[in-house]
Amino acid sequence: MSGKILWSIFIASGLFALRCGATVYHSDGSASNVQALHNSARDGDTITLPAGTFFWATTVTITKGITVIGLTTTDPVHKTANDQTIILANTGMNGNQPLLNLTTASGKSYRLSGITFRTGQRQVVNFNGMILLKGGSHAVRVDHCHFDDLAYENNNIAVWGAIYGVIDHNLFDFRSANNHAQSLYINMSDWGGRSYGDGSWAQPPYYGSEKFVFIEDNCINNTSGNEFGGVIDAWRGGRYVFRHNHAYDATPTNHGTEIGRERGFRCAEIYNNDFHFPFHRSSLGSARSGGWISHDNTIDGLQPDRGATVGTYRVFFAFTGAPFTGASGDNPWDYNVTESDGRHIDGHPPYLFQSGATASGSDRTHIVDLTKNWRANQWVGYTAKRLSDGKIAIVLSNTSNTLNVYYHEGYGGGAIWQAGDQYQIHKVLVALDQPGRGAGDLINASPAWPHQQLEPCYEWNDVYTPTGAHLRMTQAIGAFAVLQEGRDFYNTPMPGYTPYVYPHPLAGGTPPPSTPPPSTSPCAQLQERLDRLQGRQQRLQQLHRSNKKLNRRIRRLQNQLQNCP
Repeated sequence: MSGKILWSIFIASGLFALRCGATVYHSDGSASNVQALHNSARDGDTITLPAGTFFWATTVTITKGITVIGLTTTDPVHKTANDQTIILANTGMNGNQPLLNLTTASGKSYRLSGITFRTGQRQVVNFNGMILLKGGSHAVRVDHCHFDDLAYENNNIAVWGAIYGVIDHNLFDFRSANNHAQSLYINMSDWGGRSYGDGSWAQPPYYGSEKFVFIEDNCINNTSGNEFGGVIDAWRGGRYVFRHNHAYDATPTNHGTEIGRERGFRCAEIYNNDFHFPFHRSSLGSARSGGWISHDNTIDGLQPDRGATVGTYRVFFAFTGAPFTGASGDNPWDYNVTESDGRHIDGHPPYLFQSGATASGSDRTHIVDLTKNWRANQWVGYTAKRLSDGKIAIVLSNTSNTLNVYYHEGYGGGAIWQAGDQYQIHKVLVALDQPGRGAGDLINASPAWPHQQLEPCYEWNDVYTPTGAHLRMTQAIGAFAVLQEGRDFYNTPMPGYTPYVYPHPLAGGTPPPSTPPPSTSPCAQLQERLDRLQGRQQRLQQLHRSNKKLNRRIRRLQNQLQNCP
């Protein structure tokens, strides 16, 4: 009798010690029921969703290492899905709230599988990500889901943490004419415990390792006619691998270090995909910061003008008001010319090549100074900076008294030069976070070049199959000022590079092998040991409190038993 009572006490207390195996919970498909089951579940459990259509207007938050799985199946090769479990997303009406918020933790595994997602409202665009992946788990998987023309979800899946894992065998459909949503948006702003992506930029790229979000064996099917539909995007130190996918009028891309305090995308590997372009594309993808490796992809349909493009907006646009502003040639965040012969010497100030005031006839693409007698094209690749507001323009060519400059329409527009504007001419050698640059110093509020290492970009064996032509990596507009083929990027195989194991181990049900972390200072190692011990101390304190509570319940039941006949 007493043994049965004690067994019941252990069950009621929620202790894990006597638990054997994981539990499968069968939900009714509603958001409230899935959330309630999650709150009762434990790491390793599974919540199933039945066949049917379910309207979700509230966010479901997943913090436990569980599997949430429906009955939808996908065939990315043939661009089809058997939509059995359908969720209509309506959380965007509530202030850009995600539909599913996976807040992950290191050491736990998470999986979302077998669900069709469709639009539940057609009024408000949700910008934060319909499925939001946060935290620090190194075992996250999203697979066999159908993202079915979610025109009001600006990002179907958004990663907002230093997560490793795989997004595989999903079908992303983009049909609506107004559907310019991105399929995936990768950000790793908190990498290494830092903010803005600074930690990711202070570490190596780790090419060929597990330290990425892997996007593999998916189909991105953009038939909307919008060139931005289905785009894969990254920012804030994001790292991803895009491989073995079927991409129809969709390409990988990224943001650079441009707007605000955020750093640009860190690095990507793009390989063994088949791209299909029913409309003209200027390139196979683009990198505006960091590292880019593209190889062994096939392309059909209309041939792009080039392979990947590498460039940086900061060489021709000032981003006034942002902390880093433009690569003006006298910006301390960049590596600038400090000598009249074009060299840089540490500790020397940026060299002022020319200055003056503009004359009548100056406009957005011309800077006229009738007092000058320059050599033809003397200032190609140099930067003209307007002193009144810090706006810049890169020089494309020049005559004896006129600089022909590039004007950029975006972000509020570049400088429109008028008579009497004071200007200076400088030259930048390496812009902060430009393509082909990588690991450097951790930055702080004091502007200083972070001594970023040269990490060249590479492209090879990307073939336009109708003709057998090999696509080549080239510079974007203005990038000639800071990027050189044969130094910053190559159209040859990357020496010593080996891709990570395929398929991803998580897709095969096994944990991924680990790459050893970079060496740290003795003080950092001591801090890590202290953090682990303090975490262990907190867990022991929690167990002590639970044990005291359990003892009180045992004593109460024992007292009650004394009154039994």
